[in-house]
Amino acid sequence: MATSNARSGVRLELLWALATIVSVLAVLTWRCALDPGATSSAGSAAAETPAATPFAPCGDEVNRPDEPLNLEGRACLLTAAPAGTRVEFNTTRFTVEGQPVFWRIRVVAWGDVEVTVDNRADEFSGAARRRVTTYHCTSLARSAADGQRIDVLGCTSGDVLTF
Repeated sequence: MATSNARSGVRLELLWALATIVSVLAVLTWRCALDPGATSSAGSAAAETPAATPFAPCGDEVNRPDEPLNLEGRACLLTAAPAGTRVEFNTTRFTVEGQPVFWRIRVVAWGDVEVTVDNRADEFSGAARRRVTTYHCTSLARSAADGQRIDVLGCTSGDVLTF
């Protein structure tokens, strides 16, 4: 009986270790899917370059018609872009049907603005249109339309994005 209990204990410990390893791998896989450069190892030459410097947070917002915009976070972006300061801002916008579309705006360096738009949660969009799209652009400017929104300019796609 004691041998059976000892085996059960060892099995539980092995299952716990396996579950922990699977959980860590799942988190790393999810993180890499969103940010392929996120797993550079510490101490490597890549980790010491400016491109590996983490992005400072400018904030987040949920952009619903009845809620105010995060003007402080938007000002942070507009200040960082001309200086080339590495920052990140996240906004969740909503379709007419109320489906979320996630935007991540990053100032990577001077003249390098990256916008990632993830509309995979939009159930009303056709399956072929549900995807993550990354735009590479050159600058940010306060929108002339209302002074609160931001235009993303100089995108390689030719688009002008407004959020």
